[in-house]
Amino acid sequence: MSTENGPRHVDIEAGHYYAGERVHKGYPGMHYPNGGPGEVVVGPHILGGIQIAQRIITSLENTGFTAGRSVFVDDTALMSYWRGKQDEGLVEARVVGVTSQQIYDSGFRPFVQFKESELESPARDLVTDIQERVAVSEHYGLSSDRRKIKYKEQGKVQSVTLLGKNNAPFDPDYPSCEILDLILYRKRLLLAPVVVTVLPESYKPQQERVKKLFEILGEKPAVVVVYYNEEGSIRDVDPWSGDAKEIADTISSIA
Repeated sequence: MSTENGPRHVDIEAGHYYAGERVHKGYPGMHYPNGGPGEVVVGPHILGGIQIAQRIITSLENTGFTAGRSVFVDDTALMSYWRGKQDEGLVEARVVGVTSQQIYDSGFRPFVQFKESELESPARDLVTDIQERVAVSEHYGLSSDRRKIKYKEQGKVQSVTLLGKNNAPFDPDYPSCEILDLILYRKRLLLAPVVVTVLPESYKPQQERVKKLFEILGEKPAVVVVYYNEEGSIRDVDPWSGDAKEIADTISSIA
């Protein structure tokens, strides 16, 4: 796969972020100044991920790599949530596709910003492609409503959701987080031959399902996922292919 940068270039994403302005209150996972309208303020656990990303960037650059920075903004969740509130006459809100100033102030200044609303169309195409592949597969099957892949692993029936995102509100026909993440990884791999994502360790089961989707598609992406705990310490460094091992080893040395 060709990329825009050289073979020693790595793209770093320090977590998934949300952003909005003229917001009211109470959106899950968000913190607002003074508990009322204003710019979204990211929580300390996210800032911890940014600090880890900065350490990774420094380490990679000291070993001869160049590091790009990207950010993913789930603009659709905020749009869905606040659109509902507008319908109820409770609040007027405008969603914007920029991240909190705190992220920039931390020193992590993204070169590229991805919005979920721009991933939806290719994600729907991917769902159709996977459904067609799985329908003729000997190893995988589809649920009766075609929204999930079913398969057996270690004697247990497992599944990966294709359609149905825990959005606000839940939309059973919207591409799943796993599908959206796969599309995001593909786009980032056009920017660099290896990509690194820094996430809270609670994301690991979900990321394992994304990895499974790549396996079903016969792809071995050069992805490294770095998981950290609430104290801001690296807990695990997971390379998804041999092409990502050198980067993973470099990151593990600073854990």
